[in-house]
Amino acid sequence: MAGSLNHLIDDDGSFTHELIENLGDSKEVCEECFYLLGELTEWRYSRLRTVLDRFYAEERGDVPLTQRKWKM
Repeated sequence: MAGSLNHLIDDDGSFTHELIENLGDSKEVCEECFYLLGELTEWRYSRLRTVLDRFYAEERGDVPLTQRKWKM
């Protein structure tokens, strides 16, 4: 599937941006990610905002290890 989320996922399943070759690929990746986020949050921005707040708190180190709930 050219120009899709596959441009962000490497062969081993990890994140990469190396597969984005042009702005068309980038646009399609953004559109697909936007749609997936919408579906996963039932199109409720407040749910997405909550997850992003948690993500950035972890990035800053504001969340103690015992409270982290990120599991893959």
